Amino acid sequence: MSKANLKKVSDADLSNAGDDFHVLWAIKKSLELLNFDDKGLKAVCLEGIEKNESTILDPTGEKFLGIDLCEYYGGETFETTDSIVISQIKYSTNRQDQNYTFSELYEGKKPRSYKGSIIHRLAYIVKPFLDKYERGQVLSKIKIKLVSNRNVNPSHKSKITKVQEYINKLEGSHCFKNLLDEITALKKYSVNWKDPFLKLLEASELNSTEFTDFFKLLDFDDCGSDSRIFLRLNLVHSISRMTKTSKNHFNSLFQLNWDKLQPEKRNDRMITYIDVIAVFGFSTKEDIFPVSQDFEELSISILREQVAAIISMIETNSAFVPICIHGGAGYGKTTIVNQMKSSLPDHCECILFYCYGKGKYENPSDKRHLHSNAIMQIANDLAKQIGSDLLLVHNESNHFYLRELIKRVKQAVEILKDRDPNAYLTIIVDAADNCISAASKFGENSFVQDLLEQVIEGCNIIVTTRTYRKNSLNLPKTYIDIELLPFSINETKQYLTDKLENVTDEEVIEFHKYTYGVPRVQTYS
Repeated sequence: MSKANLKKVSDADLSNAGDDFHVLWAIKKSLELLNFDDKGLKAVCLEGIEKNESTILDPTGEKFLGIDLCEYYGGETFETTDSIVISQIKYSTNRQDQNYTFSELYEGKKPRSYKGSIIHRLAYIVKPFLDKYERGQVLSKIKIKLVSNRNVNPSHKSKITKVQEYINKLEGSHCFKNLLDEITALKKYSVNWKDPFLKLLEASELNSTEFTDFFKLLDFDDCGSDSRIFLRLNLVHSISRMTKTSKNHFNSLFQLNWDKLQPEKRNDRMITYIDVIAVFGFSTKEDIFPVSQDFEELSISILREQVAAIISMIETNSAFVPICIHGGAGYGKTTIVNQMKSSLPDHCECILFYCYGKGKYENPSDKRHLHSNAIMQIANDLAKQIGSDLLLVHNESNHFYLRELIKRVKQAVEILKDRDPNAYLTIIVDAADNCISAASKFGENSFVQDLLEQVIEGCNIIVTTRTYRKNSLNLPKTYIDIELLPFSINETKQYLTDKLENVTDEEVIEFHKYTYGVPRVQTYS
């Protein structure tokens, strides 16, 4: 085999390693699309920006050659997004232990040339945005990143950071050369200190004012990232926390991102939340929240007197045994759990699962009593509200769902404790007896009994039921029993005077007597 052929094979290996890292980094960002933050990551575009904007800003396809990945936060276009992170991705197999220097940032592939250098390509990306959009918009929205397994020389990075800190304190446009003179005088650096920055300026082919704006946007924080081997392992681990078949889902995500890099996908480079959940077998955002809660509009606006006492019981439940709140029909169980949720300390979190669902619990197509539906809903509400892992699985055993929920509850408690050591989690299953009734009707098991068997440090599990159905919950031997009472005479008075004017005390007493203090009866009356 000739030397030329040997070199070709070696170069192919190096190129393959770079492509692999590129796809792995794209998978990492794709998984970040699974968020519930309005300003979170909403789209990832490979090797370019959003297609319509690219057509306008770079019709020849030459200016954005330096883009390997573009992240859109809060929206999917420049106009709708809160921020855009544009990355050039470089992976080194032979020089991973060698830091980037100034010269490697501005030197091109040919001797004594800046063409094709890192800084040249990155600057080329920013210029079309500065030409088309208002300068303030560009500076507030765009960040330009170099992503690599190689670090930047600490001394050189420190100098870059100092210049950026100085520039970021200034308002308006400024000549970069003048700024270097100011910094040199202020910091009492030698004249040679400016040389690499002037070469960066020259390599960018931007004018001195444009380069000042561009320099503000540069970010080297993702230099020194994990090798592709560790990145792959971390990705598989992240996926395994959300699903059962992590290897298959990792391979599917790899294929999704690899396909987006192919010539056939030149007009379809963008990946969104929907693309990612499709890999896990879900077609819409609603699919990972399988239970339509359908909370009823509350007709009782007054704060129930029992709420404070119940909150006190929750606060003192140091053993975290289950709590059962029961009462007669129309006593306001749903009202009181909503008031409890609002009355818990700010540093705590509460997840509310509604078993009634405006009567949907009896519908054969609903089946909110099943582990596969109820537990996925609760687990993903935890993910949405607190930041624990999503649960993205289908058709698993009841034991599997219960085990995965316990993992996520413990994770959520840990997150809350990190925020505030006094924090705790509360999970309320309202009208739990309806799920028991539905399960019996369809000859199936309800998740409620299994959930009540769990005692998890830092988490209060609360169920509500009609009193005469309490035994159907198969409550454990140790639990806290709270009987919900009808309105007191004072609550009746407050409710009645909110609805009618000039109500006498005698009328309040009479109304309370004939309605038996039952909130629902008073509402109907």
